Amino acid sequence: MESTLTKTITEAEALEDIVEWSLDKPLWQRDALRRLLTRETLSEQDFLETLQIAKGDLEKAIPISSDHIPSSLAANQTVNINGLKNTQHVNALEEGQSLSFQKGVGITVVYGDNGSGKSGYARILKSACRARVKDKNLIKPNIYNQNPGTPNAEINFSVNDQNQSYKWEQGLPSKSELSAISVFDANTASVHVDEENDVAYIPFPLELLSRLSKVVLKVQSNVKSEIEQIQSQTPQSLKEPSCTEGSEMWNLAKNIRPEINVDEVERLSILTESETKELEKLNLDLSKDPIKQARVLGELKQRIQTLQSKIKKFHEHSSSDYLKEVQDKFKTYQTKKQSSKLAAEGLFQNTPIKDVGSDVWLSLWESARNFSEQKAYPKKAFPNIEEDASCVLCQQPLSDNAKTRLISFDRFVKDDAKKKELESKQEYELLMNNLHSESISRSEIGELMRMIKGQLEEDALAKVIKSSLIQTQWRMRTFKRNVLVSIDLIPPPGETLDDKLSGIIADIQKRIDNLSSEENSERRTTLINRRNALNDRKWLSSVKEDFLLEIDRQKNIKTLNSIFRKSNTRGITDKSTDIAKKLVNDVLRLEFAKEVGKLNLGTLGIELNHSQSKAGSPLFAISLIGNPREKKISAILSEGEFRCIALAAFLAEQATSQSKSSLVFDDPVCSLDHMHREDVANRLAEEGQNRQIIIFTHDLAFLFLLDSICRDKSTNITYRWVHKTDTKIGLCKQTPPNKALPVSDAIQSLENDLSNKRFLYENGNHSEWISSVNSYQTELRMLWERAVEEAVSPVVKRFRNKVETGDLIKLTIITEQDCNDMREGYKKYSQLLHTQGDDLTPKTPHPDKVAEEIERIKNWVNSIFERQKQIRSRS
Repeated sequence: MESTLTKTITEAEALEDIVEWSLDKPLWQRDALRRLLTRETLSEQDFLETLQIAKGDLEKAIPISSDHIPSSLAANQTVNINGLKNTQHVNALEEGQSLSFQKGVGITVVYGDNGSGKSGYARILKSACRARVKDKNLIKPNIYNQNPGTPNAEINFSVNDQNQSYKWEQGLPSKSELSAISVFDANTASVHVDEENDVAYIPFPLELLSRLSKVVLKVQSNVKSEIEQIQSQTPQSLKEPSCTEGSEMWNLAKNIRPEINVDEVERLSILTESETKELEKLNLDLSKDPIKQARVLGELKQRIQTLQSKIKKFHEHSSSDYLKEVQDKFKTYQTKKQSSKLAAEGLFQNTPIKDVGSDVWLSLWESARNFSEQKAYPKKAFPNIEEDASCVLCQQPLSDNAKTRLISFDRFVKDDAKKKELESKQEYELLMNNLHSESISRSEIGELMRMIKGQLEEDALAKVIKSSLIQTQWRMRTFKRNVLVSIDLIPPPGETLDDKLSGIIADIQKRIDNLSSEENSERRTTLINRRNALNDRKWLSSVKEDFLLEIDRQKNIKTLNSIFRKSNTRGITDKSTDIAKKLVNDVLRLEFAKEVGKLNLGTLGIELNHSQSKAGSPLFAISLIGNPREKKISAILSEGEFRCIALAAFLAEQATSQSKSSLVFDDPVCSLDHMHREDVANRLAEEGQNRQIIIFTHDLAFLFLLDSICRDKSTNITYRWVHKTDTKIGLCKQTPPNKALPVSDAIQSLENDLSNKRFLYENGNHSEWISSVNSYQTELRMLWERAVEEAVSPVVKRFRNKVETGDLIKLTIITEQDCNDMREGYKKYSQLLHTQGDDLTPKTPHPDKVAEEIERIKNWVNSIFERQKQIRSRS
């Protein structure tokens, strides 16, 4: 069976596994994973954006990828940092500075007082090395820069001793090789106090999944509340729809779904004009006595049918064919009339009165005929020319000449030409009489309008009919004024109305049939259903906006329900369990135990054990050996012990990775007491013999302690100093400050500085020289104190607990005169800027005066060291 010790993965491999696992997860969860890499929990803005992504707003989505995590491949390489240079827009750091680190194995200590800019350089490394930080964009540009740019810097590093250079820029993916470098920051350590588990160890990959679980549960809770809130917005008009209960519309309103076709809702909510009229008629018909209403409609139908017949003939007589026929008859009549006139002129040219045979004369002749045949001589043929006959017009006896003239008149009338004239005239007048007799009067148009508008409520149709009839009337009037006018030049006829009136009549008949049917007949039921359907659609039009908004709400609820279903932590729990088995195993527990021992925490009796699961992630407790159930061990541990445990866990994680790349420590002994400081210094000095170690610190005591231990262990150690002036921050020096140098080196540094600043005095730059002298006073005071410490260091060293009793003899060389000289020199440094009390204006000290004081302490130190050296040589 394969040993558990072989089933191990590194933190980088675990994170890569999580990225691969997340590929089939919702995009919002993948984006949340990326955000959670840099923070313990999402801000309100981040969470709001996560919800927006879950709901479909993908613009802000940036799913987690290998660019966001350390590379496991980089663990197989040894990556060291050689230096940082050309920093720009990084906090308030002076641009163009260079900060180098010792190459290869050994320790580089970057010292800087608070506010010196040291943290700015540390943040660059944290960002570039993809360290666990609370905010990937933790570096802000100089707030006093009116045109701030993106923080950037040049990073020089080596991969397996091959030098490389990389332009780091905040916000862009960093070089994958740099992810092999691990950074320890107590704020992001795997060990912390958990409410339920007290001191818990949660490797970052498991913590990342735990953070995701919390976000998922928060999303689920938020979505559930949002669904309930949306559901509460459904208006009462849709909860209790005012349409026919049980109808299709009623069921639709009671069960609005996101799949409902919005266009169909829009269509159903709009009643056409004809549908509106139909609904009005149905409501009217079904609200009255059906028999009585049918009778009323029957009478209406009859009147419309009568008018339809007349209108039909009216339109027929207005047709171009009919009018052409009238014109033809008129022309024939005129031709016959002319022919008859010519005949009359030939027969009666000698008559005393002209125009015999004209229409007027013919009318007179016909009147005489009628009078003779009906009154004067009813039994005699006209004209009566018997002996006793008289003229029916003048009442005078007929002379022979008169009788002859009457006979000629009668022959003319009975002549063929005149006969044809009369016949053609009758035909023409018959057609013209039709135009007059079949015409539609204004009163008849008004009656028809009243029926169609008033009783049938067909306003639009009434306008069409009226327009058609008036148009046709205009055409007929124009024609009657001039029968021979060209048909093409008179107004066109109005629209033929027969089909429309037939439709009205058919509709009325349908209503009559429906009203005449039995109350429970299929026809009447169909009628009622039709009315209800139209009323339902009319109701829909009144609530359409609510209806459409409800569809949108249902769509939102559907989306939210989908999010809710996917917002479970089962998959996260399974993945956490799987990674925990590979990540937190016997190898890690063994390495953790070793580190606990190296940091002298063994007396606490602590070990790493699996405790429980929380929010889908396994938890591992730092528990007491023999009493693993005791949870509140935070009450037992001091702050220093807790920090050391976090460091032990970090170093144990490094041991399991087998990587020899650089380790970066940011203030590793902050808040530690002197005992734990020494334990950490010992451990880092030991680790510095195997790889490059970079330590950022503002703790001068730790610096001295680490220097002493590294010298004892022969661990390479070098120093860098980040400092500031009144106007500049983040200035880098390759040497530590004087207070961190051995006394002899510090004295030499002070001499060199004095040599460089003599020109201030010589050039009369009084204010700057006085400022320098003030600085020298401070340095001299510190140097005298350091000199005393050096004098007793063979026995008691600064910041060390150990007392070297074997070198006690070296203190015997210190004489009373040495003590007096020391006290005299200690007083002298403070008098550099003081003169006699009676001097109103103090004199500016000469550089030689300062040099004398530096020479005084130099001689004192050299004398003490030389004599102690001789004692050591004799011993």
